Amino acid sequence: MVADKHIEVINVSKHFKTDSGQATALDNVSFEVNRGDIFGIIGQSGAGKSTLLRTLNKLEDVSFGRVFVDNIDIASIDYASLLNLRKKIGMIFQHFNLFSSRSVVANVEFPLISSGYKRSEARKTALALLERVGLQEKAFDKPSKLSGGQKQRVGIARALAHNPEILLCDEATSALDPETTHSILSLLKEINKELGITIILITHDMGVIKKICNRLVVLSKGKIVETGSTHEIFSNPKAEETQRLLSPLSLDGISSLNGYFESKPTHQKYKKILKLSFPGKTLSQGIPISVLYLLGKESEIIKSNIEQYESFILGNIIAVTPQHLDLEVLRLNPVIKDYNVNIEVMGYVSDHAG
Repeated sequence: MVADKHIEVINVSKHFKTDSGQATALDNVSFEVNRGDIFGIIGQSGAGKSTLLRTLNKLEDVSFGRVFVDNIDIASIDYASLLNLRKKIGMIFQHFNLFSSRSVVANVEFPLISSGYKRSEARKTALALLERVGLQEKAFDKPSKLSGGQKQRVGIARALAHNPEILLCDEATSALDPETTHSILSLLKEINKELGITIILITHDMGVIKKICNRLVVLSKGKIVETGSTHEIFSNPKAEETQRLLSPLSLDGISSLNGYFESKPTHQKYKKILKLSFPGKTLSQGIPISVLYLLGKESEIIKSNIEQYESFILGNIIAVTPQHLDLEVLRLNPVIKDYNVNIEVMGYVSDHAG
């Protein structure tokens, strides 16, 4: 089945003038988003994520390159056509951007009234959207009475007002606690599946990508350093920036090594910290014991788990292994190949570490 291309970004660069000269926010960026994707754009602060997101609805003009939405070059259309296009593209913001003096329902109906809807029709639509996001009982409250998660639900309802085909999420969960983040991501997944809306979200948190995205790009200093399915990138991250972004997830649960863990061996005698990852097709009965045997009796398993991602399962083993373990030989072992195991050196500890 041929994928239905919804958005295409071709060789996009964006430059800004500064007091000290020209700054590059985006540098020759290219990627595609298919219809129905939940697509992640991840990178550290300053990577260019927000600038890139804003080029997709022409809130930010590109310096070079082209952006296509539904095969339309958005730089080539007139202002009236651009306004119609933007009705198809909803946007959710990190800090909610609600009118504090207006009720919740008035916030949701605002874009409809602004585009010419009758007030009665706008009110009916807004109330239905609030019911869709589980906030109908808060319709006539002011935003000041809502929690952060509830405010973001209002933001989502408002973004859905024009029945969009695309939803842009600008760090939509970064101001929320973990439990609320989970509920908002679950709501976005429901919207994607039930309404068929393409979702593009930017974040600095690989945990968010893990929970919701099927595809992603990794952005660093305005350049794409890695792109692919979430499965491919989490199973076998190739770029250093991707590995850095994934390291908090990998290191979770091995705090016993705090104070010993180093990126390079600094002692004559040391042990290697390995992460072994393998895809879910082999995990119907758990992590294969044959893989564990290959590490040898001197190795210590300090973490193993099976993680459920949006569209796949990934098994992980983190082990402290002896200095003499030959990784090249290990990678060539038929068992490792059969289970498609990726082996990554996470770091080193002294052989005398506790």
